[in-house]
Amino acid sequence: MGATLAAFAAVQIVMPLWIRPHLAASATADIAFTPGTLAELRFLACRVYAVMNQADEAIAWLLNDERNLRLGWLSSAR
Repeated sequence: MGATLAAFAAVQIVMPLWIRPHLAASATADIAFTPGTLAELRFLACRVYAVMNQADEAIAWLLNDERNLRLGWLSSAR
């Protein structure tokens, strides 16, 4: 346990002092929420449902939520 604690402490000290300054700066993006981006987010939420093996819930959510029907997804090609 002592060796593990020493290794952990070393990483906690070395990383911010010597390694982090040499890493690339993080990238950020500011995206305005528009009806188009909100539609994309709703679509991605449905895809996450499907990937999590909950495709039936995703389909039910799409068909039962009126906002999805207004986006035209119900009549789109499957």
